[in-house]
Amino acid sequence: MNWQMPAINRTYEDVVYANENRGNLTENIGARSHWTLNRIANNLRYVQNRLNLLGVFTAPLQSKETWVMTDMPRESDINAFRLDLESLRATGFTSPTTPSVPDLPWTHYLKLNNVERILLDITISIAGLESATRWSGTFSSGQKRGLL
Repeated sequence: MNWQMPAINRTYEDVVYANENRGNLTENIGARSHWTLNRIANNLRYVQNRLNLLGVFTAPLQSKETWVMTDMPRESDINAFRLDLESLRATGFTSPTTPSVPDLPWTHYLKLNNVERILLDITISIAGLESATRWSGTFSSGQKRGLL
């Protein structure tokens, strides 16, 4: 699974556009469509996998993995996303500006921005930790190897 760039900058104008152009959901960040739910589900799994590779284990994800256009998310489906996100956020791989996990319902565009911002912040924190890690033998300052 690959990281999918989250939509963290939705605006009210995007929502108005989405309501006026319901036939064009693919490129429509103002709509909470199956595209949005699949991106969130994918990125939840991506983040959990990266954390597991670092030895940070979280509760198994409960949220639905794949959404199709005809799926209508129930409150329990969105609550599963919320619980998964809370579990990943609780690992501490966040920044001081990382928002809290929003309460239900997730129908407001700012709440969806926060959901995807949390996943992005965790991913950025993981990348920072990985780039700061050096393995034995990776530092060199021009010295010669061998015995004196």
